[in-house]
Amino acid sequence: MNDSAPAKGASVPWNRPVQAAAIERILLPRSETCTCLTSSNFHCSKRSSCRPRIGKDKADKIVGDALRKWARDLYHRIGESKTGTPRQKWDTVWAEDMRPRIGDAVDRDMLKDDGTVCECNVTDCQYAEFFRALGESELGSILLCDSDFHVAAVGGPDVECKRTQTIMQGAAYCDFR
Repeated sequence: MNDSAPAKGASVPWNRPVQAAAIERILLPRSETCTCLTSSNFHCSKRSSCRPRIGKDKADKIVGDALRKWARDLYHRIGESKTGTPRQKWDTVWAEDMRPRIGDAVDRDMLKDDGTVCECNVTDCQYAEFFRALGESELGSILLCDSDFHVAAVGGPDVECKRTQTIMQGAAYCDFR
Protein backbone atom coordinates (compact mmCIF):
# COMPACT_ATOMS: atom_id res chain seq x y z
CA MET A 1 0.00 0.00 0.00
CA ASN A 2 1.31 3.43 -0.93
CA ASP A 3 1.17 5.84 2.04
CA SER A 4 1.96 8.94 0.00
CA ALA A 5 -0.66 11.65 -0.40
CA PRO A 6 -2.98 11.33 -3.40
CA ALA A 7 -2.31 13.46 -6.44
CA LYS A 8 -3.94 16.88 -6.32
CA GLY A 9 -7.54 16.53 -7.52
CA ALA A 10 -7.46 12.72 -7.36
CA SER A 11 -10.45 10.94 -5.91
CA VAL A 12 -9.71 9.53 -2.47
CA PRO A 13 -11.48 6.21 -1.97
CA TRP A 14 -13.59 5.70 1.13
CA ASN A 15 -11.46 3.74 3.54
CA ARG A 16 -13.79 3.00 6.42
CA PRO A 17 -11.11 2.06 9.01
CA VAL A 18 -8.89 5.04 8.21
CA GLN A 19 -11.68 7.58 7.95
CA ALA A 20 -13.49 6.15 10.98
CA ALA A 21 -10.27 6.53 12.96
CA ALA A 22 -9.97 10.15 11.80
CA ILE A 23 -13.55 10.90 12.79
CA GLU A 24 -13.06 9.15 16.14
CA ARG A 25 -10.04 11.40 16.79
CA ILE A 26 -12.41 14.32 16.39
CA LEU A 27 -14.99 12.75 18.66
CA LEU A 28 -12.87 11.41 21.50
CA PRO A 29 -11.81 13.73 24.31
CA ARG A 30 -8.09 14.33 24.67
CA SER A 31 -8.19 13.99 28.45
CA GLU A 32 -10.62 13.23 31.24
CA THR A 33 -11.10 16.96 31.72
CA CYS A 34 -13.74 18.52 29.54
CA THR A 35 -11.57 21.27 28.10
CA CYS A 36 -14.36 22.63 25.92
CA LEU A 37 -15.73 24.28 29.04
CA THR A 38 -12.42 25.78 30.19
CA SER A 39 -10.57 26.74 27.04
CA SER A 40 -11.21 29.15 24.20
CA ASN A 41 -9.19 26.70 22.07
CA PHE A 42 -11.83 24.01 21.63
CA HIS A 43 -10.47 20.50 22.27
CA CYS A 44 -13.23 18.18 23.47
CA SER A 45 -15.91 17.55 20.88
CA LYS A 46 -17.42 14.38 22.33
CA ARG A 47 -20.56 15.75 23.86
CA SER A 48 -21.14 12.56 25.82
CA SER A 49 -18.12 13.35 28.03
CA CYS A 50 -19.71 16.68 28.98
CA ARG A 51 -23.29 15.47 29.26
CA PRO A 52 -23.04 13.75 32.66
CA ARG A 53 -21.36 16.81 34.18
CA ILE A 54 -23.55 19.63 32.89
CA GLY A 55 -26.55 18.01 31.22
CA LYS A 56 -27.27 16.97 27.65
CA ASP A 57 -28.85 20.20 26.39
CA LYS A 58 -26.15 22.49 27.77
CA ALA A 59 -23.30 20.23 26.59
CA ASP A 60 -24.82 19.88 23.12
CA LYS A 61 -25.19 23.65 22.81
CA ILE A 62 -21.62 24.38 23.97
CA VAL A 63 -20.08 21.79 21.68
CA GLY A 64 -22.39 22.62 18.77
CA ASP A 65 -21.66 26.34 18.98
CA ALA A 66 -17.90 25.73 19.21
CA LEU A 67 -17.89 23.32 16.26
CA ARG A 68 -20.01 25.62 14.10
CA LYS A 69 -17.64 28.51 14.72
CA TRP A 70 -14.59 26.31 14.11
CA ALA A 71 -16.00 24.99 10.80
CA ARG A 72 -17.07 28.45 9.60
CA ASP A 73 -13.64 29.89 10.43
CA LEU A 74 -11.84 26.94 8.82
CA TYR A 75 -13.57 27.32 5.45
CA HIS A 76 -13.21 31.10 5.60
CA ARG A 77 -9.43 30.66 6.04
CA ILE A 78 -9.28 28.09 3.24
CA GLY A 79 -11.16 30.45 0.93
CA GLU A 80 -8.93 33.36 1.85
CA SER A 81 -5.89 31.31 0.83
CA LYS A 82 -7.20 30.87 -2.74
CA THR A 83 -6.70 33.33 -5.57
CA GLY A 84 -9.20 34.67 -8.05
CA THR A 85 -12.78 35.86 -7.96
CA PRO A 86 -15.10 34.52 -5.26
CA ARG A 87 -16.51 32.04 -7.80
CA GLN A 88 -12.99 30.90 -8.79
CA LYS A 89 -12.13 30.47 -5.10
CA TRP A 90 -15.22 28.32 -4.60
CA ASP A 91 -14.37 26.23 -7.67
CA THR A 92 -10.86 25.68 -6.31
CA VAL A 93 -12.03 24.81 -2.79
CA TRP A 94 -14.51 22.32 -4.22
CA ALA A 95 -12.07 20.72 -6.68
CA GLU A 96 -8.93 20.68 -4.53
CA ASP A 97 -10.16 20.53 -0.95
CA MET A 98 -13.64 19.04 -0.79
CA ARG A 99 -14.09 16.55 -3.62
CA PRO A 100 -10.85 14.62 -2.94
CA ARG A 101 -11.80 14.25 0.73
CA ILE A 102 -15.32 13.09 -0.06
CA GLY A 103 -14.07 10.50 -2.53
CA ASP A 104 -16.61 7.73 -3.02
CA ALA A 105 -18.16 8.11 0.43
CA VAL A 106 -21.27 9.58 -1.20
CA ASP A 107 -23.32 8.57 -4.23
CA ARG A 108 -25.11 11.29 -6.13
CA ASP A 109 -27.48 11.64 -9.02
CA MET A 110 -26.58 14.68 -11.11
CA LEU A 111 -29.74 16.49 -12.19
CA LYS A 112 -28.14 19.51 -13.84
CA ASP A 113 -24.58 20.70 -14.35
CA ASP A 114 -24.29 23.32 -17.07
CA GLY A 115 -21.30 25.28 -15.80
CA THR A 116 -23.39 27.85 -13.96
CA VAL A 117 -25.95 25.68 -12.16
CA CYS A 118 -25.26 22.41 -10.41
CA GLU A 119 -28.18 20.42 -8.98
CA CYS A 120 -27.93 16.93 -7.56
CA ASN A 121 -29.32 14.51 -5.05
CA VAL A 122 -26.94 12.68 -2.75
CA THR A 123 -28.55 9.27 -2.49
CA ASP A 124 -26.08 7.47 -0.21
CA CYS A 125 -23.75 8.89 2.42
CA GLN A 126 -21.33 6.76 4.40
CA TYR A 127 -20.68 9.70 6.72
CA ALA A 128 -24.36 9.70 7.68
CA GLU A 129 -24.22 5.96 8.29
CA PHE A 130 -21.23 6.44 10.57
CA PHE A 131 -22.72 9.24 12.66
CA ARG A 132 -26.15 7.60 12.88
CA ALA A 133 -24.49 4.40 14.13
CA LEU A 134 -22.90 6.51 16.88
CA GLY A 135 -26.27 8.10 17.67
CA GLU A 136 -24.71 11.48 16.83
CA SER A 137 -26.49 12.67 13.69
CA GLU A 138 -26.59 16.23 14.95
CA LEU A 139 -22.82 16.23 15.42
CA GLY A 140 -22.41 14.82 11.90
CA SER A 141 -24.63 17.59 10.56
CA ILE A 142 -22.49 20.23 12.25
CA LEU A 143 -19.15 18.73 11.20
CA LEU A 144 -20.05 17.69 7.68
CA CYS A 145 -23.41 18.82 6.32
CA ASP A 146 -23.12 22.41 7.49
CA SER A 147 -19.78 22.68 5.68
CA ASP A 148 -21.70 22.79 2.38
CA PHE A 149 -22.93 26.26 3.34
CA HIS A 150 -19.50 27.36 4.66
CA VAL A 151 -17.88 26.36 1.37
CA ALA A 152 -20.63 28.11 -0.62
CA ALA A 153 -19.92 31.27 1.39
CA VAL A 154 -16.38 31.21 -0.05
CA GLY A 155 -18.01 31.92 -3.43
CA GLY A 156 -19.69 35.04 -2.10
CA PRO A 157 -22.78 36.22 -3.95
CA ASP A 158 -21.79 34.19 -7.03
CA VAL A 159 -22.50 30.85 -5.32
CA GLU A 160 -25.75 29.88 -3.67
CA CYS A 161 -26.32 26.61 -1.86
CA LYS A 162 -29.87 25.46 -1.23
CA ARG A 163 -30.60 22.24 0.55
CA THR A 164 -33.80 21.41 2.41
CA GLN A 165 -33.02 17.91 3.66
CA THR A 166 -30.15 15.53 4.38
CA ILE A 167 -29.63 11.83 4.82
CA MET A 168 -27.90 12.70 8.10
CA GLN A 169 -31.22 14.16 9.33
CA GLY A 170 -33.13 11.06 8.21
CA ALA A 171 -34.25 12.02 4.70
CA ALA A 172 -33.98 9.58 1.81
CA TYR A 173 -31.53 11.91 0.03
CA CYS A 174 -29.82 15.29 0.28
CA ASP A 175 -31.25 17.77 -2.21
CA PHE A 176 -28.76 20.28 -3.55
CA ARG A 177 -30.20 23.04 -5.71
